[in-house]
Amino acid sequence: MRVACGEMQRSGDEENRPYGLLMKNAITISLTVICTALLCVAGEKPAVETVRGKDTDGWTHLVLVRPLDYSVGYGRLDGLNHISRNLSIGGKRFDLALTAHATSSIRYKLAGKCSEFQFNYGLHTGAGGAAVFAVYADGKQIFKTGQIYGYGKTHAKGTRAPVTLNVKGVKVLEMKAFGVRGGAGAWSAWGDPKVR
Repeated sequence: MRVACGEMQRSGDEENRPYGLLMKNAITISLTVICTALLCVAGEKPAVETVRGKDTDGWTHLVLVRPLDYSVGYGRLDGLNHISRNLSIGGKRFDLALTAHATSSIRYKLAGKCSEFQFNYGLHTGAGGAAVFAVYADGKQIFKTGQIYGYGKTHAKGTRAPVTLNVKGVKVLEMKAFGVRGGAGAWSAWGDPKVR
């Protein structure tokens, strides 16, 4: 049985079988409940398009949000959460994280409705290479690191304390990681990036 948008697709004599009808009704009800829940969770329209809305402290976790657009140096953009798998940066575990091979760019539409952006940064624990992390607000750079390595003196620098930036009135937020000397092995990570 195939499920298509808007209606059930019937095949063969399924409609004559009580079990087939029962399954069709169950799937239709389940999809309706899921869609309704997703639309109602956040109440009013959130500043950023999100599936789960805001947490109890008013933070919208960007791992749970669809980016405006993104580009990666190699592979794909991963949004990791405790339900699927975890990530560690400089040996510190993060239940929520975004990761992409440098050079990478991830942009989010804030629509001028947020005032704070908080995050940790660094390379995957054990990653090679190095990266420079930067944040842009409507194209203007508001944060930049030196070279961060996956080992040595800088490997845990971005996990010592979260960075909090003022993004009041910002329409588009961009997180960038630039690969150093070609960026080979520079799996950059953003530990629980969030806005409110």
